[in-house]
Order: sequence, then structure tokens, then C-alpha cells
Amino acid sequence: MKTAELRTIGLFLAFVVLCSGIAVQGVNIKVVNRCTYPITAFARSGSSSTNSYKLAARGGSQNLNVGTSWPAGIVFATKDGSQNNAETTQLELTVGGSGGQDFYDISLVNAYNLPASIKPSNSRCKAPSCVIPNLSQFCKAPNVNGGDFCTNTDGPGNVATAGTRAFKAACPQAYSYSKDDQTSTYTCQTGGDYTFTYCPST
Repeated sequence: MKTAELRTIGLFLAFVVLCSGIAVQGVNIKVVNRCTYPITAFARSGSSSTNSYKLAARGGSQNLNVGTSWPAGIVFATKDGSQNNAETTQLELTVGGSGGQDFYDISLVNAYNLPASIKPSNSRCKAPSCVIPNLSQFCKAPNVNGGDFCTNTDGPGNVATAGTRAFKAACPQAYSYSKDDQTSTYTCQTGGDYTFTYCPST
């Protein structure tokens, strides 16, 4: 009898440890580069330090395990490897937000430099993308063409302008200015994984 009880307790403890291990694994973000050129991706959460990852052309990838809580997470990438996140397409994700939800978006508030998409593993959640085929033709005043990027001059503002409307017309699923929440923020039940893809259409 005692042996059976001990065996039952042992199995229960093993189950608890196993479940704990699964919980610790948390959410995984797979960052994929489908561009025809290599890029460097950068990732950070809130005020934490920024990590960088070199991704080879045509399929280079990096897995980021962000745990069960990743507040104000951001991923951005550049062609030249510079950490100039003020002039980039920003992929934003908060894991474990209010109500057991993740919150994610593509932000062009600062600028656009690379086409990108966010795809949750939960197929019931929306997968926003932003692809501007010809940056030089797109980037007109009042926005500023920086060569490899287009600065959204009025993006940090609180109202839509001619400049931000150009970004919204090109990428209706992305943030075009700082208060562009209604059509630009997406939610998904926390616990699923995400794929962040650069140059998703290639």
C-alpha cells in the first residue's frame, strides 16, 4: 500500500515537473529573412538591451524564445547591420498582456525600410503584412527618402496627415501614425508562437 502511494506521488511530481518545463519554454518567435540579400535583425523588450542576429539571404532564420511575458517587444532589421531602429519597419509584440492576450502590430510610425509580415501560429488570429514594392517611387514629400528607407515625417504625431495617409494607403494593416490604433493593433490568445518574415512575398 505504501509502495503504491509512493509510486503515485512520484508520478504526480514527475507530471508537475514536466508541465513546469513546458510552461517555462514560453512563446517562440521565428524571424525569417526571405529577402534576396542578407540582413541583420535586432530584438529587445522594453528598456532591455538589444540583441542582434545576422540572417542569410533567402531563408536565414533565428528563433527567439521570449518566455511567457515579453512586454513592449520589438524586432527590426537593416541591410547594413547598423542599429538604426529610428528608420526601420518595426514589428511589435507584447506577450502575456491584459486579459491573457498578446498584442502585435507592424509600425511605420518612424519609417519603412523592409517589407515584413507577422503570422501567429493560431490560424484564427490575423496576420498583418506590409510590402511597398518601389520605395523610391513611393517616398514623396513631406516624407523623406533616405535611400534604403523612407522617413514618416508626421508619424509620431497624433493626427493623420498627407504624409501618414500615404503610408496607410500603401500598408493599410500597419500603423501610419501614433494614434492609428483602431485598424493597426491585433490580438491573439497568449501561448501561441509567431513568425516574423522579412520580404514575405519573395
